[in-house]
Amino acid sequence: MLWFGKKDGASKASKSDSNGSVKKGKAPKKGKHQKKAPLSYTALEPFVDSLYGDNGFRYDDGSESRGVVLILPFSELGGLTTSKADKRDQSKGVLVTAINKGDFEVYYDENQDELEQLIILANSDSIDTLADFSILKNAEFRWAYFGEDGEVEETDYVSTMSELIEHRTDLEGYFNSIFDEDEDNEVVESTQNNISHEPVVPEVTSELNDLSELNGLSIPETVEEPVFAQPEIRHEFSEPTPEVGIVGDDDGFYEEPDLEQM
Repeated sequence: MLWFGKKDGASKASKSDSNGSVKKGKAPKKGKHQKKAPLSYTALEPFVDSLYGDNGFRYDDGSESRGVVLILPFSELGGLTTSKADKRDQSKGVLVTAINKGDFEVYYDENQDELEQLIILANSDSIDTLADFSILKNAEFRWAYFGEDGEVEETDYVSTMSELIEHRTDLEGYFNSIFDEDEDNEVVESTQNNISHEPVVPEVTSELNDLSELNGLSIPETVEEPVFAQPEIRHEFSEPTPEVGIVGDDDGFYEEPDLEQM
């Protein structure tokens, strides 16, 4: 019955075309997500079982234990869409085929399609498979926490493909070392910020010494004021000497001459 319905629709379309009308595409249904990347959606439960089972690892921050995953942004691939250009890109096509075949464990739903990223289970099998794709040679992967309910929380940590290959046999230890090193740096920085620096008042003597060293001079630690010798004060008395032209009498008194009589 369904096939007949499709055929009837097709025949109607052909009749309208013959009448000269323009053929229009179907509008997307409301609430239906239009897939951006050519990847198949995966189920949440099997991925969570692997992550919280023996295939993944978790990190305990003291309050809860959460699964750790890798996120591959499609921007690291130069984009991944359903366009003809991406379909013709052989390196992208090989990767898409491997993802859809399940060559390594991933989680991909409508939300990840909207965010244009792929969540990858962080283990040695995944890294070994990813290392075979030349398109991922220079890619950077983000570390993130993945809850059992599918909630994703990205961290600030990023690793290159080469770094993941180097630590592929112990990704858990590698992740913990990065996290612990970051925490140690935060503690040191916090300690330095809490140290109170008391204001230091420079001494005048030290500043003078610095200036003297620049000028090639030496300044004594203590400067004494010079003591000048005080002159000896002597009180001498001398008798007055009579001036010329003054006549003296017998009593020793001197009188000025009378100029009129002379």
